[in-house]
Amino acid sequence: MPPPVLKATLQPLDLLSILPPVIIQNILCRLPIREAIQTCVLSRRWRYKWCSMTRLKFSDDCVKLRADDDDASFDRIFVNFVDRVLLHHQGPVHEITIATKAKPCLADLNQWVHFASWNEVRELSLQFLTGSNVEAPSSLFLCSKLTSLHLSACKVRELPVGFKGFMFLKTLRFYYGEIPCSSLQKLISSCAILESLEIRECHPKALDVYAPLLKRLHLEGEVAEYYLEETPLLRELKVMICSDVCNVALVKYLNCIPSVEKLTCSSYFLKGWSQAASPSMGTVTYNHLRFIELDVNFEDPAVVAQLLKLMIRSPVLENVCIVPPIRRKLREVAMDSQFWCEARGVGRKFSRLKDVRITTRGSANEREFMKLVLANSPTLVKMMVNFGCCSEDKRKIAKEELSRCHWESREIEVVFTTFL
Repeated sequence: MPPPVLKATLQPLDLLSILPPVIIQNILCRLPIREAIQTCVLSRRWRYKWCSMTRLKFSDDCVKLRADDDDASFDRIFVNFVDRVLLHHQGPVHEITIATKAKPCLADLNQWVHFASWNEVRELSLQFLTGSNVEAPSSLFLCSKLTSLHLSACKVRELPVGFKGFMFLKTLRFYYGEIPCSSLQKLISSCAILESLEIRECHPKALDVYAPLLKRLHLEGEVAEYYLEETPLLRELKVMICSDVCNVALVKYLNCIPSVEKLTCSSYFLKGWSQAASPSMGTVTYNHLRFIELDVNFEDPAVVAQLLKLMIRSPVLENVCIVPPIRRKLREVAMDSQFWCEARGVGRKFSRLKDVRITTRGSANEREFMKLVLANSPTLVKMMVNFGCCSEDKRKIAKEELSRCHWESREIEVVFTTFL
């Protein structure tokens, strides 16, 4: 009699439950926090996994509103949601982001930031609607382990008396907020290893930036006097001021410590730069500058002259990106033909230039600039010309003139596009 045949019963394999904890944590941190919480229904093992997420990002998507809910209801629901998540959380937290249109009261915000302090959070971001001016709680200055701090539309009063600085902070962003100049200056100088600083639309009247390890600085908004005497390692500088008033201190810095590798600035700053130039400053060479991104008013001879001077004095320049000024409606002005003749007669090549991207209105001055670049760039690989919203006639003229002019590079590709 033959032996009985044994049939194995295969159980379905629960792949989700056998995932390593590191993979589960990675999945949860990539999901919106509301969806991460909903993973509790996947399996018994996943039921409380969301409670140990190391990155908590709260946004308006966390809240579901009814049609008849008003702003007060939204604020209450958002605050309750954050409170419940923090109450159930267990384990370490590395990053907390709160980005919302809600306006939590100081007591709620203080409680949340205290949670960040107790858990030694490394990255903290408090982002509110522009104009909200939500008051930052004093508990913020207890977060001694911060490496990154982002405050948007926050009001910071005087720093606490016993505040000794964020000793581990490397990145500081302060947008659309209010803070006394003395407090902002003290905050910056107390961050001993600060590497990246962004100040946007905060309107300090004068600011002395003391940051010996600073590598990246972004300044946007109304003009102010910035003094950058102790920033020897600065490599990336963005200056987007919107005033014709010259920032003499900042210009002097650029003429004294030309170590910047990437420069982004506005026409306003270029014009101020040209106005502040003086024979006593001598001829500065920017031996490290490789990338410039500018919004340029080609109808202003002083701005164009400063642009060309900057390019000529940058022997290792590789990339140039130019767009028209956003905040101005420009009136096309034909420059004296002598201007471009003198520019072509300088005899200096852009010997390392490889990539040029320009958004043009199709004006005669912009066409002359592009022809000048083509004729003096032996290593140029690509020029991308975006016509934006200029007329069809101006596009046709630009294409014809550029195709007929001298191209110094044999490897160049000129690409015409139309992106609004």
